[in-house]
Amino acid sequence: MKSRKGKRLLQRMLGLMLVVLLLAGCGGAPAEPTSTPTPIPPTSTPTPIPTPTAIPASETPFTVGGFQLQITSVSLGTAMFAPAGMAGDETVLTVEVKVLSGNPEIVAKTDGEFDVWTTDDSGRRNSSRAATATTTGDGKIHAIQWLFGVAKSSESLYLHFPGGVTVDLSPLLP
Repeated sequence: MKSRKGKRLLQRMLGLMLVVLLLAGCGGAPAEPTSTPTPIPPTSTPTPIPTPTAIPASETPFTVGGFQLQITSVSLGTAMFAPAGMAGDETVLTVEVKVLSGNPEIVAKTDGEFDVWTTDDSGRRNSSRAATATTTGDGKIHAIQWLFGVAKSSESLYLHFPGGVTVDLSPLLP
């Protein structure tokens, strides 16, 4: 019997203590700020957000990460096979690249290790791609062809590489 009364008393005391703590936290006057905030005057012109500049496509080699690449050709139209997921309003963009330094097998993969995609003049991202590799007689990769499904109405196409490198393909488009 005593233990039951002791438990009730302990529960009531804990409850009362909780109520007192809540009231003390809510009932006090708000603290005054210790310093006066300094107003920041508005600037007359907003700071522009820098946009990446696209490298114009040419046969000049460029570097992406640890790879030196060279675009050797760009074409629009039919291909022996098309990337999965292409829509009826799309055509095949083929970009042939030589890997001048670095492991070409990594660049040829389509599993995201060396992620490459295109965008068009409307900003539409074209991630569906396929890759084929041309090999030399000794089995080494000579060139890689990336195939993308792009809108037939696209007037400008940009190839995006890891690390923010962007190449404007327009100079090499037919």
